Amino acid sequence: MKESDFEIGIIGGTGDMGRWCADLLRKQGYSVHVSGRTSGPSMEEMAARCAVIIVSVPIESTKSVVSAVGALMPETSLLMDLTSLKEAPLRSMLEATKAEVMGCHPLFGPKADLSEDLGIVICPGRVRQWASWPVEVFRNAGLRVIETTPEKHDKMMALVQGLNHLDSMIMAMIIKRTGIGRIELEEYATPLFRSKLDIIDRVMSGSPRMYAEIIAGNSHVKEIFGYYEEILMDLKTIIERGDGSALAEIIIQLRSSSGKDS
Repeated sequence: MKESDFEIGIIGGTGDMGRWCADLLRKQGYSVHVSGRTSGPSMEEMAARCAVIIVSVPIESTKSVVSAVGALMPETSLLMDLTSLKEAPLRSMLEATKAEVMGCHPLFGPKADLSEDLGIVICPGRVRQWASWPVEVFRNAGLRVIETTPEKHDKMMALVQGLNHLDSMIMAMIIKRTGIGRIELEEYATPLFRSKLDIIDRVMSGSPRMYAEIIAGNSHVKEIFGYYEEILMDLKTIIERGDGSALAEIIIQLRSSSGKDS
């Protein structure tokens, strides 16, 4: 397909990820229309003009948006999303429209440097003529494309995002519980701890709703949290008896099973 053959609409295109996606497409010569809550073309106009519609709204709003626009789209068009979870959004898109459906998740934020090794996940839902187009677009932008199922994506995100952000939240809550101020804490901080504080700051300064949806909205996080509780109790037992040798042995076992040497 040539760039001049069709137009693209981004619902939520005034948000950070929506603007990123619009810029990426425009750099490749596509005609892109964006809409926000109070600006841009209506859904009816988007569906009438655009062969591809990309939904880039908060996870909590995705179902209602895809239900509204999906019903207006012809079978020959493509409906996509950019949410951080894939099982529920993809199911909503498949139920809402007769158009082709592709789920996407950029594994980075809107300000990331595309010269880095950045990946984007695609989850084909119902694609025929549009199966290769998203792959070509993202690869042309220098992104590493990972094609998988929505179930596999969400299981991986339970670790990559759910556990990661949950751990940052727990660290922040424990630091607050100790009552030690940030200035005093930084005075004693090692370089590694400073890097962890930087991560906590990024999470705490981000969208609270987004992180809440990533953690609470992913059904696979429950299993990860179960592991977290079990392991924490095991470590508590070891620490309470002051068994440094047992802790060291755990680190050695983790090092040998990390897969880095394989």
